[in-house]
Formats: sequence, C-alpha cells, structure tokens
Amino acid sequence: MQALVIAAHGSHLNPDASDPTYAHADTIRETGAFDEVREAFWKEEPHFREVIRTLEADEVFVVPLFISEGYFTEEVIPRELRLDDWDPEKWDSDGTSASQATLEADDVGKTIHYCGPVGTHDAMTDVIVQRAETATGDPDVGEGVGLAVVGHGTERNENSAKAIEYHSERIRERERFDEVKALFMDEEPEVDDVTDFFESDDIVVVPLFIADGYHTQEDIPEDMGLTEDYRLGWDVPGEVDGHRIWYTGAVGTEDLMADVVLERAADAGADIGDARETVRDIAGSVADADHEPSAGTGAGD
Repeated sequence: MQALVIAAHGSHLNPDASDPTYAHADTIRETGAFDEVREAFWKEEPHFREVIRTLEADEVFVVPLFISEGYFTEEVIPRELRLDDWDPEKWDSDGTSASQATLEADDVGKTIHYCGPVGTHDAMTDVIVQRAETATGDPDVGEGVGLAVVGHGTERNENSAKAIEYHSERIRERERFDEVKALFMDEEPEVDDVTDFFESDDIVVVPLFIADGYHTQEDIPEDMGLTEDYRLGWDVPGEVDGHRIWYTGAVGTEDLMADVVLERAADAGADIGDARETVRDIAGSVADADHEPSAGTGAGD
C-alpha cells in the first residue's frame, strides 16, 4: 500500500485557504493512484502532527503544497511529522532543486518519502502558462503579450525569490511570450510598478501563491492600480497606464496543480500509473516545450 499526504499551510482567518488543497487531493483520489490520500495543515485540522499516524499504508509520500523551500518545508513540516533523521542537507538543494529524502517514522514503522515543495518543481512552469491561458481564454496566448510572474519576496528567505525567478526564466526560454518578468510584493522589482517593466499592451499577471487570500485578492490588485478598493472588484482585463492587465489570481487554484503533486510523488518513487494523463485530461492540455514526464510516471498565501 502507498499513501499520499498533501501538506499545506491552511489559515484560521481565511476559510478559503484550504480549498485548493482539498480540490487537488480530490482530483488525485479519483485517479486511484494511491490507496490513501490525505490533506494535512499547519493552521487547520487535520494537523501535520497526527496525519502519519492515521494512515494504514506502510509507505507514505509527503508533498508540501508550498511555493518555496524555507522555514515550513525545512523545519516545521519535518518536525511535526516527527521525522527524527531529517536534515535539510538531505535535499542537497540550491534553493530550487529539492527532490526527496527517504526517512523512517520509527514509532509507527512507516517509510516516509519527504518531497520538495510543488512550487520549485519544473512542472510548475506549465501551471503558470496554463494559468495565463485560463485567464485570457486563449489556449495560444503569448504573441504580443507580456507575462509577469509575481511572488511575495522577503529578505528573511532568499529562496522565496528564487522560485519566481526560476520559472520566469524557464518560460522566457520558451519564447512564447514577448516579455517575461519576475516581480515581487516586498522587494525590487515591485509589482506596484508593473506597467513600467513592459512595452506590451497586454500583460498577464500570475501570482505564484498557493491560495487566494489577503495578498492576491486585496494587496496586489490595489497595488497595481486595478482598483482603488478591492471590495469594489476589478475588471479582467483592467486598464492601467494604457495597458490591459489580465490578472489571474493565485496559481495554486489552477486544476493542473494536481499534476505537479503527482510529479513530486513519482520523482520519489511512487507508482502512479497513468494518473498524470488522467489529471491532464481533467485540467486541459498545456503546450509543453521542454518538460518531459518523470521516470516512473508511465507541482500560501
């Protein structure tokens, strides 16, 4: 038997924060790739600390539904799962290359494959592109269009910016969009000045956040000038400084995120059969210029 645990932040304040986690878990559950699929949270129930002990499977794949490597993926989740032999060095990562580490949960006799976060997996690039397609309603969006990939950014965790820059560069190399920029909320270059960084009349803005919340639904739309008051809403596209802004909301709500979760588990050795094909049928196909299926496969606000 093999089980999948999707580990997410959750929120006491935003009741919608856990919606993407449950949605992606349901999608994966429908594929039948795992005997058990469970959601676990830091700020909600069921909690990280109990989830491993509720599973029957002896082999467990834990995929953090987080954007970047850092405090939660390297400290909080392993500690709460009681993975005593964990050390961030086991990932041998430069900030965007975490893969997986196999550990033992000795108190329950289970093998735990602890995976890197979805946000740094190569398959996440496809999700960002599909998010642009979904927002514009154009499966061929790109020509004559600029793309802004937006992250939080913080001096406390340099890896926060690395994930945004990594995917921006991968999309840039595909030469699909006329311009691709990595922008941030709390460091330069800032999303407040989004129109200063683009010549394209049309700009698709994709926030690399797991769930819609305060930042994606209040801060960013107001900071960009889409609306003076988020409670009044905004148009998509909206006019700002002579540009049309196609604002997509959090990338983590895109259906294709379930594919990234599966990819992480497959990279760690999970037998997922044709589950990825099933998920991609559900989510809709994405033009994939440079991402090949992982071996063995037959990704807060």
